[in-house]
Amino acid sequence: MFPRDSDSGSGTGHRRGRDRQAAVVPAPGGRARFTGQGAPTAAVVGGGIAGLAAATLLAERGVRVTLHEREPGLGGRLSGWPTELADGTDVTMSRGFHAFFRQYYNLRGLLRRVDPGLDSLTRLPDYPLRHSSGLHDSFARVPRTPPLSALGFVALSPTF
Repeated sequence: MFPRDSDSGSGTGHRRGRDRQAAVVPAPGGRARFTGQGAPTAAVVGGGIAGLAAATLLAERGVRVTLHEREPGLGGRLSGWPTELADGTDVTMSRGFHAFFRQYYNLRGLLRRVDPGLDSLTRLPDYPLRHSSGLHDSFARVPRTPPLSALGFVALSPTF
């Protein structure tokens, strides 16, 4: 599940759907891309979001990257794996959230490198967390701008 907004670039220094006071500040130019046989090499340890982002940035600059991951698959805390419960039921075990909220601007920036309009994400009106007590948390009205996003979740949550 991938909540998505329409925050594509508008060319005005602001993105739709964001805090009206937020401005897009372009990064400095950086070093030119390495080319040829003399390109440096780098090892990135960990295939989670941070490791994949580092490996992507380095590779885009022409660095020969080797990514080391101890698990059989990539994703870090976003990964999941099939397992069987004691009663024989097949389930998927996960390490954490599997929703990419609008507030995850660094992850969304990484995804935009391969999908500029984030068209591969599926917009959801909400991502409710339902508790066994019957209460549920909602992300529908949580502000998009950190740290207001964290404070908003705490203020709106009946279970936090």
